[in-house]
Amino acid sequence: MPASDYLDLARAEPGRVVAYSVVPVLVALAQLANVLHHGISPVYPGLFALALIAFAALAAQYHVAANRVEEAWSATAGQSAD
Repeated sequence: MPASDYLDLARAEPGRVVAYSVVPVLVALAQLANVLHHGISPVYPGLFALALIAFAALAAQYHVAANRVEEAWSATAGQSAD
């Protein structure tokens, strides 16, 4: 996923980028900070944080692809079938 496609998505739909890419990473970091603060075992919270980061990466790829398809359809919507 090129960075330019991700930046195009961020310009087109900033709320979606924040909700699906930024928030899960921030929650993962908060979870890891909570583990360090309370001194508990980092195994399960670490796996949870890893799953959140993986979700953020996959969601970003999906939304970039959906944005590309939407742009492609909007570019060809006014053209004739000839």
